[in-house]
Amino acid sequence: MTKDDIATTIIEMFAEKFSFSPERLTMDSSLINDLGLDSFTMVEIAHEIKVTYGINLPQSELANIKTIGDIVKIITAHAN
Repeated sequence: MTKDDIATTIIEMFAEKFSFSPERLTMDSSLINDLGLDSFTMVEIAHEIKVTYGINLPQSELANIKTIGDIVKIITAHAN
């Protein structure tokens, strides 16, 4: 799975799960400032990543996720 594949999957997941327009979502979209997500939502995102990719994100990594691009980087790093 390529980085582009992962980005597409994450953007589709955000669009479906949180009712965002896919056109609104970019790699630089801030989860808090642009999308209005909170720490409870981050736990839900971590669960989706575990279900979709089999990656269990530690709390320390969750705290560092600020953008959709950060999510893609972490998944890519764990996948390789």
